[in-house]
Parts: sequence; C-alpha cells; structure tokens
Amino acid sequence: MTILTGIQPELDRHQLSELNVDLLSAVLRGADMLVSGDDRLANINHLLAEIGAVTQVSRVWVFQVLGISNTDILQDYVFEWANEKKYAQIRLPHFNHFRSSLAHPEYRELIESRQRGEYQAVITDQLPSSWLKRYLTQQRILSMLTIPIIVDNKWWGTLGFDDCEREQQWSESDVTLLRATGHLIASTVLKNELFSKQRQIDIIKDNTHCSTWQVDVQRGICWCSSEIIGDSSISSIRDSRTYTSRHWLRRIHPRYRRAFFSRVRHFLSPAGNELKMDLQVQRDNGEYTWVEITTNHDPKNKPQGVVAGVMWDISQRKAEEQALMRQAATDPLTQLYNRRQFASDLARFGDKARYRHQPLSLLIIDIDHFKRINDNYGHIVGDQVLEAFASLLEAHLPLHSNIYRIGGEEFACLLPNTDQQAAQHYGSQLCEAIYDHHSILDYSPAIRVSVSIGCAEFDAAMLDAKYLYQHADDALYNAKLSGRNRVVSYA
Repeated sequence: MTILTGIQPELDRHQLSELNVDLLSAVLRGADMLVSGDDRLANINHLLAEIGAVTQVSRVWVFQVLGISNTDILQDYVFEWANEKKYAQIRLPHFNHFRSSLAHPEYRELIESRQRGEYQAVITDQLPSSWLKRYLTQQRILSMLTIPIIVDNKWWGTLGFDDCEREQQWSESDVTLLRATGHLIASTVLKNELFSKQRQIDIIKDNTHCSTWQVDVQRGICWCSSEIIGDSSISSIRDSRTYTSRHWLRRIHPRYRRAFFSRVRHFLSPAGNELKMDLQVQRDNGEYTWVEITTNHDPKNKPQGVVAGVMWDISQRKAEEQALMRQAATDPLTQLYNRRQFASDLARFGDKARYRHQPLSLLIIDIDHFKRINDNYGHIVGDQVLEAFASLLEAHLPLHSNIYRIGGEEFACLLPNTDQQAAQHYGSQLCEAIYDHHSILDYSPAIRVSVSIGCAEFDAAMLDAKYLYQHADDALYNAKLSGRNRVVSYA
C-alpha cells in the first residue's frame, strides 16, 4: 500500500528555518498546560484542541492499546478534538473498547509499523484499491496522519489526525513537531501512571505503615521516606530524606549497624539474592523502633551498587513476640523468671563467667515449712504468700541479681560477678529481712515465715554450670538440717 512512513525526519537547516511557527506555538502552549495543570490527562484534550485549531484538520484523536495478540488488537478511543460536531466519534459505541482482527495483511502491517514507532501519512485517493482505502472512504477521510505514542519503550497508543475536507500534505517539519506532541502525551501518560502507582503505594502505607528506602553504595548516599522515621507528633507531611552513609549509620541501632552494611554488601555481590532482616532505627524523636527491611526488585537485575526496598514497621509484632517470650520465661503467679529461664541463664552465665574469668554465685532459697501455711490457711492464702515473698526478694536482693521461681516454694538467685563471700552476705541480709517481717501478709492471725538458703560459687573447673546448682542445693539441704532460717555455703 502507498503510505508515507518513517521514524523521525532529519531536518536540515533550511527545513528548520521553515518550521510552522503557529504549530510550534500550539505545541508549546499545550506542553505548558500539561505541565502546569492539575488534571494532566484532561489537559491532553486541550493540547489536541491547540494542535487541531492550527492544523485545521477535522479531528485529532488518541487510541490507547489495551491488548494485542497474534489474532487481534483491543483499543479504546480515549481523547478527541473535533472542529465540528459531525466529526466527533469518541462516544460512538463501536469505538468503545473495540476489538479489531489482524487477519487482514494490510492492517497487520500497519500495526507492526506503529509498534516499530513509525508514523504513517496517507492520502486516500492515492491509495490503490485495498482494505485501507475502503475503510477510509467509508469514514469519509480524505487524508490521515498517525503517530505512535511510545511509553516506557512500548507502543502505548496512537495519535491520529483525520481530515474529511482536504487532502492534507504534511511537511517533514510538521511531522517532527507532531511527533513531539506524541512525546508530550507519552510523558503525561507515564507521569499519570506513576502518580497512580504512588497513590496505591500510599494506600498500602496507610494500612501497613511502611517506608521505602535505597542505599547507593558507590555514591555513599542513603535515601528513605519519612513514614516510619518521621515524628508524626510534629508533622504528618510525608517527605523523602537523603543521608550520607555515616548519618544513616547513626540512625541504625549500634547492635545492627555492622550486620546491615554486611548484608548490603553481600546482596550486591554475585551470590546475593535476598536482603531481609529485622533491626532498630532511630526516629526523629530520638526513640528506636523495630523495622523489617526487604529488597523489592529482581536480584538478577540489580542496579550497579544500588539496593532499594521497603521498610516495614514491625514494632507491634516485636512487642507481641517479646510479650510471648516473657510469658514463656515468666512464672504466672509471682511474675519472676521460671525454671526454664533459670536453666537457660545458668548455662549462659556459666559460659560467660568461664570466658571472662569472673565470679558467679547462686542462692537457692526455700520457704521454711510452707506446707503448714497451705494446710492451715488454704492454697489461696498460700499463693498470696508466694506473691508477697517474691516482692520481698526483689526488694532485698541486689539490682544486678536475677531471681527465679524454680519450684513450689523454692526460688533461685543468680549473682553475676559476685563471689561466694558477697553472695553469702546478701543471703544473710535477706534471711534477716524476711524473718523480721511480723507478717508477710496483711492477715490476721499473722503469718510469719523464714527461709533456708544454700549458697555456692561457680568454679571454672566445672564442666557444666549445672554443678553450680547441685552445690547450692546441697548447701540448702545442710541449712535445713542445721535448723533452718539460715544461710549455708557450699564447702
């Protein structure tokens, strides 16, 4: 078929001097409206009107490609300007989400040309007898120019100029300016798509409380949006923050700084395929909050030296996890640590004492004749005694101690960096303070209790810290045998 096609005319100096000034002005006015207007897509119609009035064609239109396959193409008539009402087509039913077959070779060739980014200039009478000539004649189009709109390197749609009154001859300079119009429309469409995606991200952020982040290792720059790190009590305005690597490092809790940048370097290496970790970052108000950082792009297409992703606020999740951990490690009656936590801490503190060559002592504390309280007053009162006793332990043992309920009326106290002599001193003070209480409860008749305490010190020669517990338990047994209400140290 006889169609003038091409990508972009190369204008010489003479052609440049003959540019249609009116058309150039119309393009510039339309561009200004697209940039400055609030509703950019609606302003495309104003751009078409500016161009249409200068070119004096019958109508200017934009088709959007919704889908294309090997057999057909689905398009929509999205924008139009017509110089007379009789030429308007945008609301006609057959142009609303219309599907066209690609079975005809001429039409397929036309579509493939547009996919390559080529324009098509047609004068209907100059066409040989063909499908396209019949189609244009049926619509009373004497001449037509179509320019593909390319968005993100893909054929997004078509800008078209139909003249039903003249056989319009388009100069190369006119085509150049009108292709610039297609580029303006493409830029507007792309901006609108980005704006729509940003709104979707904002909706997600509003419901999940997350921020986006990026680290450019080569430039030493870190970027993060402010949803999480910003102080909402001061301002609710979202913004983007840019930091040097050193300043961003200060935002990360010292415990996680080395690990974060180590993970970043690994991710950027050929072996890295994921970056995901929990850490604490500092907000504008100085408080640390828990976040989970994840990468959000294909690791096979990693930008050189750049890591980007999403930062999720997981402070609520961490609080729940910590609550569950406390629940698993805490005695529900006294709120002291339980036996499971005691076993874990005993091993951990033992290893630490051996490695640092520091003393570690243990007190095993047992309430004397506790069974009599349950028998005489009942188990409810017995539980109240245990709760009150736990409070006395916390009040009279040193702040650096770790206190546990390890049995019914049996308690333990781990004393890091404390030798046996000091531990026995603390035990004696506790023993006297408990016995000096006229009544452990505000209860009549008075309930007075005493305690027996076994004391032992960790020996670096011990193969296992459990031997420290056995020694303290042996000392407790001797305290009971020797009359109770006393502290006995393991010899």
